[in-house]
Amino acid sequence: MRLLGRLATETLTSQQSRVQAALERVRMAFPPELQFQQLLRSVCDQWLQTLPKVQLAVLQHLLMSLPDLPSHALQSNADTKAVVARLAALTREPRSADLRRYSQMLLAGLARLNNDSFANILQSLAGPMQQRVAEVVANQQEASATAAGLQQRRGSLGTAATASGTGRNAGQQSSSQQGTSFSPEEMSSCIRQAAQDIQSLTGTSSAGPATWAEPRSVASAAAAAATSSRNGQTNQRLANRNYQQQQPAYQLPSYQADPFSADDYQQLMMQPQPQQQSLQSGDLLLADIVRELSGARNQRHEQRKFCMQRLIGLVRDKTALNWDDHFKNILLILLETLSENESDIRACALSALQELLRAESARFVDFVEVTVLKVLEAHRDQDRSVAKAADDCAKALSACLPADQILRVLIPIVLDSEVPITLAAIKMEMRVVQEADSGLLERLLAELCPGLVRACEHQESPIRKAAIFCLVQVQLKVGDSLMLHLGDMSGTKRRLLQLYICRARAPQQQQQQQLTAF
Repeated sequence: MRLLGRLATETLTSQQSRVQAALERVRMAFPPELQFQQLLRSVCDQWLQTLPKVQLAVLQHLLMSLPDLPSHALQSNADTKAVVARLAALTREPRSADLRRYSQMLLAGLARLNNDSFANILQSLAGPMQQRVAEVVANQQEASATAAGLQQRRGSLGTAATASGTGRNAGQQSSSQQGTSFSPEEMSSCIRQAAQDIQSLTGTSSAGPATWAEPRSVASAAAAAATSSRNGQTNQRLANRNYQQQQPAYQLPSYQADPFSADDYQQLMMQPQPQQQSLQSGDLLLADIVRELSGARNQRHEQRKFCMQRLIGLVRDKTALNWDDHFKNILLILLETLSENESDIRACALSALQELLRAESARFVDFVEVTVLKVLEAHRDQDRSVAKAADDCAKALSACLPADQILRVLIPIVLDSEVPITLAAIKMEMRVVQEADSGLLERLLAELCPGLVRACEHQESPIRKAAIFCLVQVQLKVGDSLMLHLGDMSGTKRRLLQLYICRARAPQQQQQQQLTAF
């Protein structure tokens, strides 16, 4: 435990490597079952509950120890029941997304380790907690199965692309000579069988602990489906594969879940994938993303997060897409996602919205008001990553959308709104003013100044400071015309504004003097 605590709090890479080496020696020196029991007790330690980083290190180490354990290591006793209850509570930990993710993965790993004992443990828990754990395990198993299918699909597509240059007949001869590769038809049959097993698993898991079904990995289902078309030697080799290679779901994740269905995999398996996506393939991918994201909210966490990341990649890479059919649906889905429970999903939605603003800003003309309001509302989020993503999205919004439309939305908000939204609105106004044309600002001075003057007298100092800086930027654009609209400003604030204006103009005046001297 002291090594895990040191690993969680150590910042130097050299020291971390030493601690990792010491942990590896400890793992090899003591029996895995003894280490497992000690780690389980540490999960419920009251001292660790106040140290999220140390608790996360314990969960990670416990997750890595599962492949070395026999099935009888998980016993249905009081300590294990307390651990499962604690892990179920951590799946909704509001302070750390990593704790939520690793607790979900650990619950699924315990279910795979000994399904019967895990079912007995579930029956001793309260009803709502039983349902929560069952849903978590089912979602994790479905995500793991989907990721395994995706890896098989990528491998088969790479093999097909390599063999396409030598002809179809040569590829068939090569596949018949090598007993370790599947043909596309066999792989499609494997994936179809695996998808059916996943659906049956999901149904039994959601029914509750009384109908708990033993989980079946995608790799084992694929091997069973392929036995009818392979010889006895190949079947024996598939049966002797290492369990860890078949289902790496409880190792530290290097994958992202894929929301595609088995039919989508089959279609991609039967058709060669070009290196450059065509408009049709891009639209099919975007339609799959829309279908996944438009499903039930606050569910299928990993799949929805992966879809957000795929969408960001499509927009950032400027993939050929038919936005006329999908833009409105994508935008509305992203805006609705900002109210989901998971903070990392909200942050991903803001990042996707930011990329969409940069790539398709002309399509936002009819949605400026709702977009601005949703982004401002996201600044109130308690999660720092979401608030940071909202600020970045506000910068992109200020630079990409028409200045007059944004200002007409922000002016009433600055006049009367709550503190977090008012501060974000003033900052956005300042960014828009920096990019706007001076003629537009002169026309809107009568509407723009009252809210900023009122904000200069606000009780919150960040709002007063932001309002002063915004007025400075307005003065740099329109000149002395601003002073005609500051009649309600107190003398103290007016002198402070003049001071900041002089400071802002000093670099410009110095540069002009240097140019004149030259």
